[in-house]
Amino acid sequence: MRDFRQPTALPSPKRALGLPPAVILVGGHESNAGRALLPHLHTYGACAVAPVGPGLGKALADALSRTEGPVCVVPMTLGRDPGLVAGAANLVRRTALSRPAGRRLVFTRPLGLEGQLDGWLLEALSRGPSLGRAADNAVLVTAAPAGPVADGALRSAARRLARHTTAHVTAALERGSVVEAETERLRRLGARRIVVISAGLAVPRVSWAPDVFDMGPLLGPSSIRSLVGARCAAALHDLAMHEDDGVTAVLGPHPEHRRAEPVHDARPHPREDER
Repeated sequence: MRDFRQPTALPSPKRALGLPPAVILVGGHESNAGRALLPHLHTYGACAVAPVGPGLGKALADALSRTEGPVCVVPMTLGRDPGLVAGAANLVRRTALSRPAGRRLVFTRPLGLEGQLDGWLLEALSRGPSLGRAADNAVLVTAAPAGPVADGALRSAARRLARHTTAHVTAALERGSVVEAETERLRRLGARRIVVISAGLAVPRVSWAPDVFDMGPLLGPSSIRSLVGARCAAALHDLAMHEDDGVTAVLGPHPEHRRAEPVHDARPHPREDER
Protein backbone atom coordinates (compact mmCIF):
# COMPACT_ATOMS: atom_id res chain seq x y z
CA MET A 1 0.00 0.00 0.00
CA ARG A 2 1.36 3.38 -0.97
CA ASP A 3 2.28 5.70 1.89
CA PHE A 4 0.69 9.01 0.92
CA ARG A 5 2.59 10.73 3.69
CA GLN A 6 5.72 10.48 1.60
CA PRO A 7 6.43 13.54 -0.59
CA THR A 8 5.93 13.18 -4.31
CA ALA A 9 9.23 12.71 -6.11
CA LEU A 10 10.43 15.81 -7.88
CA PRO A 11 11.42 15.50 -11.53
CA SER A 12 15.15 15.38 -12.09
CA PRO A 13 16.78 18.12 -14.20
CA LYS A 14 17.25 15.57 -17.01
CA ARG A 15 13.57 14.68 -17.05
CA ALA A 16 12.53 18.30 -16.63
CA LEU A 17 14.47 19.25 -19.77
CA GLY A 18 11.94 17.35 -21.83
CA LEU A 19 9.18 19.72 -20.72
CA PRO A 20 8.48 23.26 -22.00
CA PRO A 21 10.40 25.86 -19.98
CA ALA A 22 8.88 28.67 -17.98
CA VAL A 23 10.62 31.95 -18.75
CA ILE A 24 11.12 34.79 -16.27
CA LEU A 25 12.50 38.13 -17.41
CA VAL A 26 14.52 40.29 -15.00
CA GLY A 27 14.20 44.02 -15.63
CA GLY A 28 16.50 46.85 -14.61
CA HIS A 29 16.99 50.51 -15.43
CA GLU A 30 17.01 49.84 -19.18
CA SER A 31 13.39 48.64 -19.04
CA ASN A 32 12.08 50.83 -16.20
CA ALA A 33 12.41 47.93 -13.73
CA GLY A 34 10.66 45.63 -16.21
CA ARG A 35 7.53 47.75 -16.61
CA ALA A 36 8.37 48.51 -20.25
CA LEU A 37 8.29 44.76 -20.97
CA LEU A 38 4.84 44.07 -19.55
CA PRO A 39 2.72 45.03 -22.62
CA HIS A 40 4.33 42.29 -24.74
CA LEU A 41 5.19 39.79 -22.00
CA HIS A 42 3.42 36.83 -23.65
CA THR A 43 4.78 37.80 -27.06
CA TYR A 44 8.24 37.24 -25.57
CA GLY A 45 7.15 33.77 -24.44
CA ALA A 46 7.57 34.72 -20.78
CA CYS A 47 5.34 34.05 -17.78
CA ALA A 48 6.63 36.84 -15.53
CA VAL A 49 8.86 39.91 -15.35
CA ALA A 50 10.31 41.35 -12.17
CA PRO A 51 13.21 43.47 -10.92
CA VAL A 52 15.89 42.02 -8.68
CA GLY A 53 14.46 41.70 -5.17
CA PRO A 54 11.41 40.19 -3.48
CA GLY A 55 9.39 40.37 -6.71
CA LEU A 56 11.89 38.14 -8.50
CA GLY A 57 12.03 35.75 -5.55
CA LYS A 58 8.25 35.37 -5.67
CA ALA A 59 8.28 34.86 -9.45
CA LEU A 60 10.88 32.09 -9.08
CA ALA A 61 8.90 30.35 -6.34
CA ASP A 62 5.64 30.59 -8.29
CA ALA A 63 7.21 29.20 -11.47
CA LEU A 64 8.79 26.26 -9.63
CA SER A 65 5.48 25.40 -7.98
CA ARG A 66 3.37 25.66 -11.13
CA THR A 67 5.51 23.74 -13.59
CA GLU A 68 7.63 20.59 -13.63
CA GLY A 69 9.80 21.83 -16.47
CA PRO A 70 12.91 24.00 -16.34
CA VAL A 71 12.65 27.65 -15.34
CA CYS A 72 14.81 29.99 -17.44
CA VAL A 73 15.76 33.34 -15.95
CA VAL A 74 16.79 35.97 -18.52
CA PRO A 75 18.54 39.20 -17.41
CA MET A 76 17.06 41.88 -19.69
CA THR A 77 20.02 44.16 -20.14
CA LEU A 78 21.58 45.40 -23.36
CA GLY A 79 24.99 45.57 -21.73
CA ARG A 80 24.77 48.65 -19.51
CA ASP A 81 23.53 46.97 -16.31
CA PRO A 82 26.08 44.45 -14.97
CA GLY A 83 24.62 44.86 -11.48
CA LEU A 84 21.35 43.40 -12.75
CA VAL A 85 23.12 40.26 -13.95
CA ALA A 86 25.01 39.70 -10.70
CA GLY A 87 22.00 40.46 -8.50
CA ALA A 88 19.69 38.15 -10.44
CA ALA A 89 22.26 35.33 -10.52
CA ASN A 90 22.74 35.61 -6.76
CA LEU A 91 18.99 35.34 -6.14
CA VAL A 92 18.71 32.37 -8.50
CA ARG A 93 21.52 30.61 -6.64
CA ARG A 94 19.94 31.22 -3.24
CA THR A 95 16.59 29.95 -4.49
CA ALA A 96 18.17 26.86 -6.05
CA LEU A 97 19.95 25.98 -2.81
CA SER A 98 16.89 26.53 -0.63
CA ARG A 99 14.41 24.41 -2.62
CA PRO A 100 14.65 20.81 -3.87
CA ALA A 101 12.97 21.94 -7.09
CA GLY A 102 15.64 24.62 -7.50
CA ARG A 103 17.72 22.22 -9.59
CA ARG A 104 15.41 23.13 -12.46
CA LEU A 105 16.48 26.79 -12.41
CA VAL A 106 18.75 27.90 -15.24
CA PHE A 107 20.28 31.35 -15.66
CA THR A 108 20.78 32.53 -19.23
CA ARG A 109 23.26 34.96 -20.68
CA PRO A 110 22.06 38.58 -20.85
CA LEU A 111 19.68 39.62 -23.60
CA GLY A 112 22.38 41.79 -25.14
CA LEU A 113 25.91 40.39 -25.39
CA GLU A 114 29.11 42.39 -25.56
CA GLY A 115 29.24 44.62 -28.63
CA GLN A 116 25.62 44.08 -29.67
CA LEU A 117 24.42 47.45 -28.39
CA ASP A 118 26.61 49.23 -30.94
CA GLY A 119 25.16 47.18 -33.77
CA TRP A 120 21.58 47.82 -32.66
CA LEU A 121 22.18 51.57 -32.42
CA LEU A 122 23.65 51.58 -35.90
CA GLU A 123 20.73 49.54 -37.24
CA ALA A 124 18.26 51.98 -35.65
CA LEU A 125 20.10 54.86 -37.28
CA SER A 126 19.78 53.16 -40.66
CA ARG A 127 15.99 52.86 -40.16
CA GLY A 128 15.66 56.59 -39.59
CA PRO A 129 15.24 59.37 -42.14
CA SER A 130 18.06 60.14 -44.52
CA LEU A 131 20.38 62.53 -42.71
CA GLY A 132 21.58 64.35 -45.81
CA ARG A 133 24.02 67.17 -45.09
CA ALA A 134 25.86 66.69 -41.81
CA ALA A 135 25.50 70.32 -40.75
CA ASP A 136 21.69 70.05 -40.88
CA ASN A 137 21.31 66.90 -38.77
CA ALA A 138 21.97 65.51 -35.32
CA VAL A 139 21.53 62.18 -33.54
CA LEU A 140 20.58 62.05 -29.86
CA VAL A 141 21.12 58.77 -27.99
CA THR A 142 19.04 58.64 -24.80
CA ALA A 143 18.56 56.42 -21.76
CA ALA A 144 17.32 56.67 -18.20
CA PRO A 145 19.99 57.77 -15.69
CA ALA A 146 21.47 54.82 -13.83
CA GLY A 147 24.71 55.86 -12.16
CA PRO A 148 28.23 56.80 -13.28
CA VAL A 149 29.17 53.48 -14.89
CA ALA A 150 25.98 53.01 -16.93
CA ASP A 151 25.80 56.71 -17.86
CA GLY A 152 29.42 56.63 -18.96
CA ALA A 153 28.69 53.55 -21.08
CA LEU A 154 25.87 55.47 -22.78
CA ARG A 155 28.21 58.32 -23.72
CA SER A 156 30.81 55.85 -24.98
CA ALA A 157 28.19 54.13 -27.15
CA ALA A 158 27.22 57.51 -28.62
CA ARG A 159 30.86 58.28 -29.44
CA ARG A 160 31.25 54.93 -31.20
CA LEU A 161 28.06 55.53 -33.18
CA ALA A 162 29.48 58.88 -34.32
CA ARG A 163 32.17 57.02 -36.25
CA HIS A 164 29.51 55.74 -38.66
CA THR A 165 27.77 59.01 -39.57
CA THR A 166 28.71 62.52 -40.52
CA ALA A 167 25.89 63.94 -38.39
CA HIS A 168 26.60 65.31 -34.93
CA VAL A 169 25.99 62.56 -32.32
CA THR A 170 25.53 63.17 -28.61
CA ALA A 171 23.97 61.47 -25.59
CA ALA A 172 21.38 62.71 -23.10
CA LEU A 173 19.92 61.26 -19.93
CA GLU A 174 16.13 61.08 -19.70
CA ARG A 175 15.93 63.09 -16.50
CA GLY A 176 13.60 66.06 -16.09
CA SER A 177 13.97 68.36 -19.08
CA VAL A 178 17.49 67.24 -20.01
CA VAL A 179 16.45 65.75 -23.37
CA GLU A 180 14.44 68.84 -24.31
CA ALA A 181 17.35 71.09 -23.31
CA GLU A 182 19.74 69.02 -25.42
CA THR A 183 17.47 69.11 -28.48
CA GLU A 184 17.25 72.90 -28.10
CA ARG A 185 21.04 73.12 -27.89
CA LEU A 186 21.35 71.08 -31.09
CA ARG A 187 18.94 73.46 -32.83
CA ARG A 188 21.11 76.40 -31.81
CA LEU A 189 24.06 74.58 -33.34
CA GLY A 190 22.18 74.48 -36.64
CA ALA A 191 20.47 71.10 -36.61
CA ARG A 192 17.25 71.09 -38.64
CA ARG A 193 16.51 67.41 -37.99
CA ILE A 194 17.17 65.51 -34.76
CA VAL A 195 16.92 61.72 -34.68
CA VAL A 196 16.34 60.35 -31.16
CA ILE A 197 17.45 56.75 -30.52
CA SER A 198 16.85 54.97 -27.22
CA ALA A 199 19.71 52.86 -25.88
CA GLY A 200 17.30 50.88 -23.71
CA LEU A 201 14.17 48.75 -23.87
CA ALA A 202 11.72 51.53 -22.96
CA VAL A 203 10.14 54.17 -25.19
CA PRO A 204 12.29 57.32 -24.99
CA ARG A 205 10.73 60.19 -23.07
CA VAL A 206 10.98 63.00 -25.60
CA SER A 207 8.51 65.77 -26.41
CA TRP A 208 7.10 65.78 -29.93
CA ALA A 209 8.33 68.46 -32.33
CA PRO A 210 8.27 68.75 -36.15
CA ASP A 211 12.06 68.47 -36.35
CA VAL A 212 12.39 65.54 -33.90
CA PHE A 213 12.21 61.95 -35.18
CA ASP A 214 11.70 59.47 -32.33
CA MET A 215 12.85 55.99 -33.36
CA GLY A 216 10.99 54.35 -30.46
CA PRO A 217 12.36 51.38 -28.49
CA LEU A 218 15.69 50.06 -29.70
CA LEU A 219 14.32 46.52 -30.19
CA GLY A 220 10.83 45.52 -31.33
CA PRO A 221 8.76 42.73 -29.74
CA SER A 222 9.64 40.15 -32.40
CA SER A 223 13.37 40.84 -32.05
CA ILE A 224 13.17 40.52 -28.26
CA ARG A 225 11.22 37.26 -28.58
CA SER A 226 13.90 35.81 -30.86
CA LEU A 227 16.68 36.86 -28.51
CA VAL A 228 14.92 35.49 -25.42
CA GLY A 229 14.34 32.20 -27.24
CA ALA A 230 17.98 31.98 -28.30
CA ARG A 231 19.27 32.70 -24.79
CA CYS A 232 16.97 30.07 -23.27
CA ALA A 233 17.86 27.45 -25.87
CA ALA A 234 21.59 27.96 -25.29
CA ALA A 235 21.18 27.82 -21.49
CA LEU A 236 19.10 24.63 -21.65
CA HIS A 237 21.70 23.04 -23.91
CA ASP A 238 24.44 23.83 -21.37
CA LEU A 239 22.30 22.39 -18.58
CA ALA A 240 21.64 19.18 -20.52
CA MET A 241 25.17 18.65 -21.80
CA HIS A 242 27.31 20.02 -18.97
CA GLU A 243 24.95 20.33 -15.97
CA ASP A 244 25.77 24.04 -16.09
CA ASP A 245 23.00 26.21 -14.63
CA GLY A 246 24.62 29.44 -15.83
CA VAL A 247 25.09 30.91 -12.36
CA THR A 248 28.70 29.83 -11.84
CA ALA A 249 29.79 31.77 -14.92
CA VAL A 250 28.59 34.96 -13.21
CA LEU A 251 29.33 34.37 -9.52
CA GLY A 252 31.98 31.66 -9.58
CA PRO A 253 31.60 28.32 -7.78
CA HIS A 254 29.60 28.27 -4.57
CA PRO A 255 31.92 28.00 -1.53
CA GLU A 256 30.22 24.77 -0.41
CA HIS A 257 30.90 23.17 -3.80
CA ARG A 258 34.62 23.94 -3.94
CA ARG A 259 37.10 21.16 -3.27
CA ALA A 260 37.94 21.11 0.40
CA GLU A 261 41.48 22.26 1.11
CA PRO A 262 43.48 20.64 3.93
CA VAL A 263 43.46 22.68 7.11
CA HIS A 264 46.86 23.18 8.70
CA ASP A 265 47.16 23.94 12.39
CA ALA A 266 49.42 26.97 12.59
CA ARG A 267 49.77 26.76 16.37
CA PRO A 268 53.22 25.67 17.63
CA HIS A 269 53.31 22.07 18.80
CA PRO A 270 55.15 21.20 21.99
CA ARG A 271 58.36 19.23 21.74
CA GLU A 272 58.33 15.65 22.88
CA ASP A 273 60.25 16.52 26.04
CA GLU A 274 57.76 19.29 26.91
CA ARG A 275 54.76 17.00 26.98
